[in-house]
Amino acid sequence: MSRTHEDAFVHTTEQVRSRVSGFLRLTAAERIEKVSYFLDEAFRVPVFGLRVGLDPILSVIPFLGSWFGVVLSAYFIWEAWNLRVPWHVYPRMLMNIGVDAILGAVPVAGVVSDAFFKANVRNRRLLLRYVAKAKKAAEARHGVEVFDKDGRPV
Repeated sequence: MSRTHEDAFVHTTEQVRSRVSGFLRLTAAERIEKVSYFLDEAFRVPVFGLRVGLDPILSVIPFLGSWFGVVLSAYFIWEAWNLRVPWHVYPRMLMNIGVDAILGAVPVAGVVSDAFFKANVRNRRLLLRYVAKAKKAAEARHGVEVFDKDGRPV
């Protein structure tokens, strides 16, 4: 039985749907880890041993690449909102994204700075530190489990 082009597309669409629904079923901490890894650490530069992700690769595209990286980095703000992170964490997260955007906007040096200043890793650390504190505080209150805004466990 031969497969048509449309069958291959449907199969691919089903795979994408499956991956997206699988991603949404992860806990907030797992999603934060995966997105941070993908944006800042997914690939290893062979000669230097430096890990880079999609963010520095996008910086190669003049102007648009840097702004697309900022849009992707905004995901961490959304997760922070869902986790009900205290207000004093947001300025640090926005500062990390802003510094990354400003450094990434410089034509050639921006790619190098994006490889070394990993705003998404920094924001991941901030959020996971908050998640750990929230879980510890919840366990101190007799094993109460911590949930995000949508009712999923953190």
